[in-house]
Amino acid sequence: MLKKVSCLTNVLGAQKLEISVQRHIKGFTAAELFQIAAHVETYPKFLPFCIAARILEDVPEGQGHDQKVDNVFGMGPFRSRFITHALLEEPDRIHITSNDPQFEVLSITWKFTDEAEDSCLVSFNMKQTFKSDMKTRLAKSVAKNLESKLIVKFETQARKVFKRPG
Repeated sequence: MLKKVSCLTNVLGAQKLEISVQRHIKGFTAAELFQIAAHVETYPKFLPFCIAARILEDVPEGQGHDQKVDNVFGMGPFRSRFITHALLEEPDRIHITSNDPQFEVLSITWKFTDEAEDSCLVSFNMKQTFKSDMKTRLAKSVAKNLESKLIVKFETQARKVFKRPG
């Protein structure tokens, strides 16, 4: 259950989108919520605008994994396909980047921190800069509601997977 929203910001620049959300989610450990974020192929179930995500490669890297992921995001008739690299540092951090030519920058970080009383602080940070003005305008038009939808849908997915009441 939501304890409090710590940080909810959305800063839009000329071609830059930054989203930072933190939320205390009661009833889960960091390891459990990490599993939800690490299961990339379920992203279309809870990640807004994600149409498909498929792991192309999964290579052990130190204490975690380095995954190469094929992604399709979109809205209406607009579709964007790109490859990302995800470094999974179980159980507390996932860092996602892309060198795809449509982005100047794409950097996403999920962090999971155990707290007292069976709750977890989930942090989601995304920095995205498109090379295309059209994609920038589309991203800006949907960004205002993205932060709240993202974490709420993430928590709903966790409750379904772990069969926890909402």
